[in-house]
Amino acid sequence: MAGQIPHAYFEKVKRYFGGDIDRTWTWFKSPNPNLGMMSPIDAIRDRRMDKVKKTIDNGLRNYNL
Repeated sequence: MAGQIPHAYFEKVKRYFGGDIDRTWTWFKSPNPNLGMMSPIDAIRDRRMDKVKKTIDNGLRNYNL
């Protein structure tokens, strides 16, 4: 599973973007200040999935996703 985005987390982000796959992938590939300006994809490759999950969960908490 290392280096892969768990389906449930990909779906959470996709739901936030209204099902838009392009916007979802853009989010995963863009630098994120909550990950030290590392993109979520790079953080996952660096075995920091726990931080990516926390970023997604905290960021979407207010949206009930």
